[in-house]
Amino acid sequence: MRIWRWLVRLYPEEFRLEYGRDLLDDLQGRSREERRAKFYVEAAGDVVATAWKEHCRIMFRDFVHSFRRMLSQPGMALIAVLSLALGIGANTTMFSIIYASMWRPLPYPDADRRVVVFQVPTNAAYNFSIGGATSSDFMDWRTQSKMLDQWHLFTRGNPTTSVASGVAERIFSQSVTPGTMEALGIRPLLGRLPQPGEEDDRPTVISEEYWKRSFGADPTVLGRRFGSNNESNMIVGVLPAGVELFNDPGRVDAWPVVNLSPGSEWVQRRIPWLLASARLKLGVRIEQAQEEMSAIAARLERAHPATNKNRGVKLASFRDARNGQMGHLLYPLFGAVGFVLLIACANVTNLLLARASARRREISVRAAIGATRGRLIREFLMDGAVLAVPGVFMGVLVAYAGLQLFRTIVPQGFPGATIIELNVPVLIFTAAVGASASIAAAFFPALQGARVELTDALKESGRGSGSRMRQLLRSSLVAGEIALALILLAGTGLLINTTIRLAGMERGFDAKNVTVVEIDLAGTRYMTNAPTREIDMRYVEPAVGQFIEHALRSARALPGVEHAAFAGGVPLGPSRGPNVGVRIAMGQANADELRNAAFNSITSGYFETLRIPVKLGRAITERDTYSSPWVAVVNEAFVREFFPNGTALGQVVTLNLGPEDRQREIVGVVGDAKQQNSRYPARPEVFASHFQQPREIPGNFQGQRFRSSLIFRTNGTAPPSRETLSRIVTSFDKNLPIVELNTLDSLIAMRDPGLKLVMSLLGVFSGIALLLAVIGIYGLMSHAVADRVHEIGIRSSLGASRSQILWLIGSYGCKLAAAGITVGTVGALVASRALQVMLFGVKPGDPLTLALTALLLLMVSAAACALPAMRAAQIDPATALRRE
Repeated sequence: MRIWRWLVRLYPEEFRLEYGRDLLDDLQGRSREERRAKFYVEAAGDVVATAWKEHCRIMFRDFVHSFRRMLSQPGMALIAVLSLALGIGANTTMFSIIYASMWRPLPYPDADRRVVVFQVPTNAAYNFSIGGATSSDFMDWRTQSKMLDQWHLFTRGNPTTSVASGVAERIFSQSVTPGTMEALGIRPLLGRLPQPGEEDDRPTVISEEYWKRSFGADPTVLGRRFGSNNESNMIVGVLPAGVELFNDPGRVDAWPVVNLSPGSEWVQRRIPWLLASARLKLGVRIEQAQEEMSAIAARLERAHPATNKNRGVKLASFRDARNGQMGHLLYPLFGAVGFVLLIACANVTNLLLARASARRREISVRAAIGATRGRLIREFLMDGAVLAVPGVFMGVLVAYAGLQLFRTIVPQGFPGATIIELNVPVLIFTAAVGASASIAAAFFPALQGARVELTDALKESGRGSGSRMRQLLRSSLVAGEIALALILLAGTGLLINTTIRLAGMERGFDAKNVTVVEIDLAGTRYMTNAPTREIDMRYVEPAVGQFIEHALRSARALPGVEHAAFAGGVPLGPSRGPNVGVRIAMGQANADELRNAAFNSITSGYFETLRIPVKLGRAITERDTYSSPWVAVVNEAFVREFFPNGTALGQVVTLNLGPEDRQREIVGVVGDAKQQNSRYPARPEVFASHFQQPREIPGNFQGQRFRSSLIFRTNGTAPPSRETLSRIVTSFDKNLPIVELNTLDSLIAMRDPGLKLVMSLLGVFSGIALLLAVIGIYGLMSHAVADRVHEIGIRSSLGASRSQILWLIGSYGCKLAAAGITVGTVGALVASRALQVMLFGVKPGDPLTLALTALLLLMVSAAACALPAMRAAQIDPATALRRE
């Protein structure tokens, strides 16, 4: 019967050749006798099971034989395993980073149905922005939406000063609406979660780490109150370590509640700074919910034109909202590390081709006595499997080291950085990559090694004389390695070029010898609640000005300090405030025509400390007090924007800083200083004295007043120590900690963390690729010398000099390098476009970068060819000819 022939085919070929006919006859005979369905099922099951066992037995035997052959050439095996380990390890490291940051399942129930609802400007060129929501709009959304449920609000992690057990400490808090934790499946380690209706008591849950750090893991902490700014929070629970809410960057220590009860200061419609989340109802697609929410936003715009004009809504899944623009950073790196694996595979392929060439006579003899082509292919593929096993294990070690390196260079707050690990999905990926790499590396050697022309092969003499096709394949692989290495090196070079240009560009200020001290003024001594308004308002108490005067007086008296000042924001450093609306007395007629500018609240000495030149008029001085006429200083970009005719001095402006703000006369114009990013020109900016500010201020400007920075310039000597500065602060208020102390240069270096991260990782991958390319070139040239010993002996006997022999071998290597560099240059012109968003002052196809990269690869290739060429030049002609 035909079915038995099909079943017998399940056995390995060599088994069928020896036992197939007898087995088929036996099955057919027994089937004629039995003629029962049960027999057919049992017999088929026995055949499948024994066929599988036979395949396993043969594969294990081939594995053992390949392993023994590899041990006979330990040097070649070690190079191949190390090449695979580097390629697999680099890919595992990158996969671990991407999986933890972008792909890992979100730890929430119904995570695929949860969305974040952003408010976006409908009159902007791009209608997607990580813009928050207002609490009043949120409540309208929750009431009117029919397609979304489980609505919640939360904030991002915000720094604040807490007083627990009488000690002031810098913590991060993230406010949430009651019920948020339960909806996301979070359960407390100790106590309970905040419940609706108790918002006035400010119930708060704290992290396990904060509980241990500040409360000594005291189980009686429940019910205790601790200070956070001017609030008193009551601890009702402790959350276990690892709690994640919307993947908020950095550590979060406390989660107080968002109070949406009537009359709460949280309820307002002006400033969209909260994050809104919801869950799609069963059967609802995000596109349907988007249409509904857009319609709701349009109704709110008509109902509240003063606040909701041009205010739209954009829904994004939790995953998309969390990932943001990270794909632009990580996916090009994933592609780059794939090049490293290709180079590693090319190296192993070359080594296996060399090994197949050396075994050509052996393979020919085996083919002559009956070995099938399939049997030979399987044996060569098993060579790849033998290399893959130690390659995967060593690759895991390389990946572990790579993750440790990543943790040292990753910018603070990078999503998923704290949970990147070699978990089960990552190890499955590693095994899959190892298996794929070994098969890919052994594929061409298997095809080439099993293709035997018996007559030619058996007539070949003792010297190795691989086929022209095999030699062409090996040369192409090495040229490909050089091309891939050039693409990676070119990308690294472009990013290094960008970094150099950013560091050398004119910023408009001098950051050298400038130190920035961040201080958080917290508590009722410095701020009190203003009468309830639609927007969060605070009174600035006199102690704020008293502290600034005290700190400035003490800092300026320190040895080595040339200038000192306070500022709400530092260029390319800490920024404490949003834009401010500006009305020019002789220009706009109403608030709707306000135009925005950057705002900075400063003291005297600010421009001198940063060496920002005063172009016209004067700077802010100590004479600019609350009781004197209020003044403003603007930068040149402000003059170009607001006064095209160039006459800014003497003009009067009003800033939208609060209900008590006054008209200000522009008394000075200063040079432009880069504010947020070195890549972009300075924006219009207004500077006002720290002592000429409204006492009643809205929440969005509180950072300028209560979290300002002390900056000072030294004369080149070491800046004052943290202990010295702490004594200045605590001599005024023992509960005030110094939050951060950094040089301005270091803050600027941290300003573009994505560039630094990509450059560092791409640099590591490029180094690995270059190392693998050198190994490949050296291996090919060494084999070429060994393969041409007889030819070199004849050339030497006929009078060829050592220099001619050196040129014979060296020129072959240089031709390969030139071919690889040519192909790699074309590839770099295409691939480098993926980095375009990170480049500054340099184009993807920058000729200087490509030329230097090509020169580096040419020099490295020449160095890799040097040793085999010198070995060839020292071959003794008589010895070489006797080998025949």
